[in-house]
Amino acid sequence: MFWSVAMKKRTADHLRAWTSSTAWRLISSRQAKLNLAELAARPRCGAKRRTSDELCKNPVVKGRNRCAYHGGKVPVGKHWHVRQPAATPAKTNRKLADIDRAAAKKARRLARMDAVERAAYAKWEAAHRPGDPAARAARRERRRQNDEARKMIRRAGERAECDKSASKLDEQIAELRAELETRQQFRTGVFA
Repeated sequence: MFWSVAMKKRTADHLRAWTSSTAWRLISSRQAKLNLAELAARPRCGAKRRTSDELCKNPVVKGRNRCAYHGGKVPVGKHWHVRQPAATPAKTNRKLADIDRAAAKKARRLARMDAVERAAYAKWEAAHRPGDPAARAARRERRRQNDEARKMIRRAGERAECDKSASKLDEQIAELRAELETRQQFRTGVFA
């Protein structure tokens, strides 16, 4: 016990001595200037602020188009909706416990649903699948094309039904005209 306290004190004294040295100040100030220059050279976020109609002027996250406050840290592409590890094992364990707790809560909520609510939820879940944005856009476009094709087929079927009913009407008109002609030929009497 005494040994660990003494080691911590000695290590702390050693770090305190290093951080107060001129060499450390020179290195840290140089690195701080480089960091600030790199930060100033980054493009700006440009997202619209909620509180005012001004654009956000924070620097963007490296490799993204938005700052950390406006979604720059959100995973994109193949890593979207994939669990990201936290900075420390304790935070990762808390994160996993939160995920397990949320999954149990969702299971309880689904167990309480009746058949109609469950069907509505399944329909919603099918429409809101996570994944790569390009793949989701491709599925959305495929659904749109399928709906359009179904409408075209339905319209073609209605047109065919219209054509059938129109041809039946034409046949009936032809029969009635023929009957009218035969009656006109055999007209006799006062009104002939």
